[in-house]
Amino acid sequence: MFEKLLTPSDVGKLNRLVIPKQHAERYFPLDGDSTERGLLLSFEDESGRVWWFRYSYWTSSQSYVLTKGWSRFVKEKKLDAGDVVLFERPRFVGRDHFYIACRRQSPPPAHAITVPDGAEPPNPVYHAAACSDPASNSVRQECLLHEGKLWYTAQYRGITKTTTRNSLVASMYRRAEERSNAERDETIETLRRKFGLRAGAGATAYDLSLMVLARKCFELSAIGIYVSAISSFASCHDSHPDTACDYTFGRWVWDEGRRLDAYTEDCPFLDPGFQCRRNGRNDSSYLYWRWQPHGCDLPRFNATEMLERSRNGKIIFAGDSIGRNQWESFLCMLAKGVQNKSSIYEKYGNPITKHKGFLSMVFHDYNLTVEYYRAPFLAAVGRPPPASPDHVRAAIHLDALHWLCKHWVDADLLVLNAGHWWNDKKTIAAGLYFQVGEEIQTTMDVKEAFRLTLETVKLWTFNNLHLQKSHVFFRNHSPIHFRQAISLGSATKIAEIKAHDMN
Repeated sequence: MFEKLLTPSDVGKLNRLVIPKQHAERYFPLDGDSTERGLLLSFEDESGRVWWFRYSYWTSSQSYVLTKGWSRFVKEKKLDAGDVVLFERPRFVGRDHFYIACRRQSPPPAHAITVPDGAEPPNPVYHAAACSDPASNSVRQECLLHEGKLWYTAQYRGITKTTTRNSLVASMYRRAEERSNAERDETIETLRRKFGLRAGAGATAYDLSLMVLARKCFELSAIGIYVSAISSFASCHDSHPDTACDYTFGRWVWDEGRRLDAYTEDCPFLDPGFQCRRNGRNDSSYLYWRWQPHGCDLPRFNATEMLERSRNGKIIFAGDSIGRNQWESFLCMLAKGVQNKSSIYEKYGNPITKHKGFLSMVFHDYNLTVEYYRAPFLAAVGRPPPASPDHVRAAIHLDALHWLCKHWVDADLLVLNAGHWWNDKKTIAAGLYFQVGEEIQTTMDVKEAFRLTLETVKLWTFNNLHLQKSHVFFRNHSPIHFRQAISLGSATKIAEIKAHDMN
């Protein structure tokens, strides 16, 4: 038996349920009534009703899915994000039999099936349903399955009563469930602290250019992505939370003592478009800003130490021009720790400037590669399906990442960013519409499309990365501080950014 926590996309317009790879390969068979687009599988629910779903493998997102029939199940069961669907596959002689049930995060509608205490449902499935008690309004009845043994619990204001055919099994299950809940609560608490960071022995820290990334690197935790701290920069606290330092919690401060000569544009990996001074910027106030975490100090970036800690590794930035800017800044920071600059080169001989696609910089002495992949939407973009309306010039595939994502799977550190291209001007107004499966969604708004893409990012991350090895960061819109430039022919009027505008 396995459980699947439903995400917003699982119960949304996509009409599909993504099955984690390890469960799909273990529990779901390859036999069945074959069709051209997958297998038709039948599942029996707690009432004995049979549900049919199409089960297939999507190569675009590299995921196993239940499609046709799923939306009907969601609608009739009134499922929502946060609910849990449970699958059971007991073995019978000569055939496979499937059961499906649900456990709700909140009391279900009045019509949901409830089981009287001590009664037995028609099928051995894990079913959790709530019934309303006029007096306490806090009664929950559950039918639990453990190796074919059934028992039921009724909870009244925290008092649990259990009846079972095998009380020993029930007792063992309760203890296991308590351990599971404790582990879950510990994980949730860790996420709530946003993996609170502290400077550890030998740890280095973010410089200004990467601090912007760190401020919002936990965006995806709200929809369930597992966010990990960059071990080369900071260490995750696990024993002294009172002394931990969260580098993502702080503000920009004005520091008159900063060394202005530390900023140069002599780095050979800096694109001409990002060379502010050489492009006519005359003010220097931006050089005085420093990121100050609350309750602790942020050490300066140590290029030599970062190179040593990243030896034999791969660091990847993927996204829009913000990601490109971070990648170039990071290259220049690392290059300060290398005396022989000729030992740093682009792997395929491509020029840094005016190049689209991807770039792979090699730090030969450390066997380290630092790569950038241009993927402004993170999602794949291609031709629209046949018979699309004339105003649809291209399609953004919300259920598939950029075709270059196959090169990201072995990253030790993966920094993803997206957001600035997700607006009407760069999508719908430009003729780029959103595609799910084989259909163009002409009525879907940009915000919903972006949310679905983030779900795809999350699923791809879980299905393809080695999370014990890879560290994943995501950031969306960067803080934008316009200098209020007003074009007057060939002249430009510029206003300096005031201190209070930085935060």
